[in-house]
Formats: sequence, C-alpha cells, structure tokens
Amino acid sequence: MTLLDRHGFSSVVATNVEQDYHRELVRGDHVTAHFTIESISPVKRTGLGRGCFVTLHKRYENQHGELLVEERFRLLRFDPNTTEEA
Repeated sequence: MTLLDRHGFSSVVATNVEQDYHRELVRGDHVTAHFTIESISPVKRTGLGRGCFVTLHKRYENQHGELLVEERFRLLRFDPNTTEEA
C-alpha cells in the first residue's frame, strides 16, 4: 500500500464487500484476522480520478483455528488530483 501512496494514490473509497459466515462466535472466543492482498488492478480512470482497485482477502479464525468469517473487501486507491483526466 505504501507503493500506491508513493505514486499519488493516497485517497481511499470502499467499493464493495462480500462476506461468508461459517461459525457463530461463542463467549470466550479469541478472534484472529489474517489479511492478504489478493489482487491489485492495473491503473484505471474513474470518476474520482486515476487509481487501482485493491482486493483484500480476510479470514477470521478462533483460537482453535476454526474459520469464522471469510471476507473479500474491495477498495479504490486513487489520486484526487487527476479528476480532470478521468
């Protein structure tokens, strides 16, 4: 993400999220989140400016390693100074 910042894509807007719930939380659960950058699109022109769509894959597990929630979170990292070019 630092690389995107260096190239001017410093503004962020969430575009969509997909969630699959696998297990209910139980009292006493300790939840750990694992984040992976799944993909980064080529630079695109959008109404907000030039930017890249970033998809994060998130896994939430309990203390036993059991999957609780799986999520794909997509956001747009963009350069607001390029709105005229979009």
